[in-house]
Amino acid sequence: MTNVNKNSFFQASAKDFEKIPGAPIAYWVSNSFLETFSHNKVNDFASTNNGFTTGDNNLFLREWFEVSFASISFNNTSIEASEENKAKWYPYNKGGEFRKWYGNNDFIINWEHNGQAIKAYGHLVPRSLKYQFRESISWNKITSGTTAFRYKETGTMFDVAGLSMFPYKSDNLYYFLALCNSIYTKKVLEIISPTLNCETGHISALPVIISDKKNIVENITLDCIKLSRLDWDSFELSWNFKCHPLVRKPMIDISLAYAQWEKECEQRFYELKRNEEELNRIFIDIYGLNDELKSEVEDKDVSVSKADIGRDIRSFLSYAVGCMFGRYSLDKPGLILANQGETLVDYLKQIPQPTFTPDEDNVIPILAEDWFDDDIVSRFNEFLKVTFGEEHFIDNQAFIEEAIGKDVRSYFTKDFYKEHLQRYHNRPIYWLFSSPKGAFSALIYIHRYRPETVGLVLTYLRSHITKVTQRIHSLETTIDSAESTAGMKSKAMRERAKLQKDLRELEDYERDVLYPLSTEKIAIDLDDGVKVNYRKFGDALYKIKGLEAKEE
Repeated sequence: MTNVNKNSFFQASAKDFEKIPGAPIAYWVSNSFLETFSHNKVNDFASTNNGFTTGDNNLFLREWFEVSFASISFNNTSIEASEENKAKWYPYNKGGEFRKWYGNNDFIINWEHNGQAIKAYGHLVPRSLKYQFRESISWNKITSGTTAFRYKETGTMFDVAGLSMFPYKSDNLYYFLALCNSIYTKKVLEIISPTLNCETGHISALPVIISDKKNIVENITLDCIKLSRLDWDSFELSWNFKCHPLVRKPMIDISLAYAQWEKECEQRFYELKRNEEELNRIFIDIYGLNDELKSEVEDKDVSVSKADIGRDIRSFLSYAVGCMFGRYSLDKPGLILANQGETLVDYLKQIPQPTFTPDEDNVIPILAEDWFDDDIVSRFNEFLKVTFGEEHFIDNQAFIEEAIGKDVRSYFTKDFYKEHLQRYHNRPIYWLFSSPKGAFSALIYIHRYRPETVGLVLTYLRSHITKVTQRIHSLETTIDSAESTAGMKSKAMRERAKLQKDLRELEDYERDVLYPLSTEKIAIDLDDGVKVNYRKFGDALYKIKGLEAKEE
C-alpha cells in the first residue's frame, strides 16, 4: 500500500483505503495488514449492541451493595422470565474502569415486574430488548486509550455505556473474546477508531478468521476469565466475595498470611500475562503479521492486582469492621446480614456459636481515646486476637501498623471513613454520626438500621458527655491540688482546655442535632439508595462531598 521515496514522500492508492472500514486515511498501514481487512467481519458472526438509556439513573440504578441483597436476581435468563421473577433489582452493566476478561460488576437496575416503574416514567430508551440478560462480551464505549473486553454471564442487563457483543453461535463467544483482547484488535482499533470512543460499529467491523486453533484459544480464554474472576472476587465490592484473603485456615500470623497472598497474586498476574502473550502469538500467526506485531504485553495492561501491603491491610481492617457489624463472619463465607432491618438475632440463627460476635446494638464509637470499652479499636483488637491468636497479638498489631504507617486508633479516627467512602464510591454502607469537629463519632451499618438507631447513638453521646465532664472535674482537682507539681498542673490545664472545647461541641451536637433527630424516628428504605437516605439525617452525619449533586 505504501511506498517511500528518497524524500520520504508517501504514495498510496485511494482504493486501498476503501478496504478499511470507514476508509480512514491510514497511509502507514502495511500491505500485509491491509490484506487482513478482506476477511469476514464480526457482524457476519455476531450482533453488537448499545443498551438502555434509563432517563434517570439516580432513580432507577443502584450500586449493588446499597439495597437488600435478597432483592437482587442474579440468574434471570430473559425479559420474559423477569415477568415471573419477584425480585426488584437485576445486574446492570455500565462499563467501568479498564479491566479485561471479567469484572466491573457494580450496578443493578430496577426491573421489577418487567420494568414496570421505569417504563411508566416515560424516558426509557429500551434498546436491544431481546439481548438483555444474555451471555455476552462487553466493553466500554469510552476508553483510556486501550479497549478492554470482558465476559458477562447470563442474567445481566446492559447500558448504553456497557456495549455488548452477542455471537450468533454461543460456541464462538470465548474465541471472540480472545480476539477482541488481542494485540491485533488493538492495532485495528487504532486505525478505525483513533479517538477515545469505541462504538459498536467499530467492533462489528473487526476482521475475523475462525482458526483451527479455536479450541486452544478457548481453553486459554477460560483460564483468563478464571484468573480475573479470582482477582475480582478477592475484594469486598464483589457480590461473590466470600472471605478476606488474609483470613486463612488453619490460622497463621498475618505476616505469613500476607506473604502467601503476595505469592498467589504474583502467580496469578504472571500466568494471566503469559496467557495474553500466547493468545497474541496465536492471532499474530493466524493473521500473518509476524513481521508487523509483537506478542509482548506490558505489565500496566494486565488488569489483575499484584499484592499491595498498604491497600491489602487496609482492606483487612475494612473486613474486620464488616465482621463487627455482622455483614461477614469468620465462621461462614459470604454475606451474613445484608438485608434491611436485620439484627443480631438473625445472625445467630445462621451462626449460633460465633467465633467473633458482632456488635449487639449496631453502634460502634470511633474516638481519639479509649472512652468506651467497646469502641472500634477495642473491637478490632478482639477480632485480631480471635483471628490469628492472642499469643501473636503484639506482633500482628505491629505488622499492621507498619503496613498502614500509623497506629490503629489514628487510622480509624482519621483515615478509615474517608477510605470507606472511596471504596464504596461515595455510597457508604457504614454511616458515620459525627459532631462538627469530630469530638464524637460513631459508626452504624445501614442494613441493620432501625428507627430507634439514632436514639442508641444519642445514648452513647450522652455517656461520652458524662465521661468528659467527669474527666474535666478530675483535672480541676489536679490543678487545685497543693500536691501537684507545676508540670502536672500545666499538663492538666492544657487537657482541660481541650476537653472544655470538646464539651461545648458535644452539648451543641446533642441539643441542636442528635436529640431532635432521635425524636423523629426516621425510617429509611434501602431501595431508595444511599443518596436519598443519607440526606434525611442532615448535620448528624459526616458530610460527603458531592452527595448533593443531581447526577453523577
